[in-house]
Amino acid sequence: MPCKYIKPPSIDAYITRHRPAAKTMKRGYLLIGKHANSCFESISQWDLASIPDNLNIIGATANFYLANFDSSGSIEIEVYPIVSHWKPSHTSLKHPPLTSPCPIAVDCVSATSKQLSFGITALVKEWQCHKGSNFGILLRMKEPDISCQVISLFSGNYRDSRLWPYIEIMYNPPDEIPCIYKPETINISDTVQTANDWSYTKPLDIFKYNYTYIISNTGTKPAVVYLAVSADCHYWLEQSAKYTLAPGESAALVSNIITRFARVTFRSLNSNQKTTLSICTQGRTT
Repeated sequence: MPCKYIKPPSIDAYITRHRPAAKTMKRGYLLIGKHANSCFESISQWDLASIPDNLNIIGATANFYLANFDSSGSIEIEVYPIVSHWKPSHTSLKHPPLTSPCPIAVDCVSATSKQLSFGITALVKEWQCHKGSNFGILLRMKEPDISCQVISLFSGNYRDSRLWPYIEIMYNPPDEIPCIYKPETINISDTVQTANDWSYTKPLDIFKYNYTYIISNTGTKPAVVYLAVSADCHYWLEQSAKYTLAPGESAALVSNIITRFARVTFRSLNSNQKTTLSICTQGRTT
């Protein structure tokens, strides 16, 4: 079943009675519960603009990785949809965001838990149909006055992106209309003059092609050529042997690794003996 993963949240933070979300938006953790005289709740909001309006969503979960929970028991964490606009600079437990009266999902956390997962399929479908209604969710510990426990979850600002909160959306793939596939091709020819120092052809973006460089020495003096590849067009790696081409000889240069950029490196074999090379690049996507 195909899935889409959306991470990290566009906004996530914890709030207390005297600490608004704006002051904790850059923290690496989300706090929920009660400790001493402080209560903690957390807010998360994801940007779902990339979800097509016609995507057939069949399931959605909001997922959080547990950072710390020091208890031998288990505690329920509730998720409430936020139903109106809120500002991080003004939102705290003293001025909480407006939420639905009842939680939309509940999950239990225990000493053996590694992750919290909340089923929010109906909520994500609502956000899909009415994008302006996506104000995020609020995480609250059930009966924090009784438990006097605090759990911490990794936030979207944690240094390890693998532990960021994410929404997983499961969907049915759209019906595809059969069509005739026409591969894209590349066919570029160039003529260059060698010199005593190494010279290079213009780098080509060949990431999606299976390609070959054909180099022919059309001059009267020998030359040396080789293929170079790069991931960023800055650092280059030799990707073939150095070929010595006598006048009238040709060579085919092919990379055996996948990179985005490629170019041919060339020079005269002997000092002050320039020659002419014909370089043809051909490839196709399949």
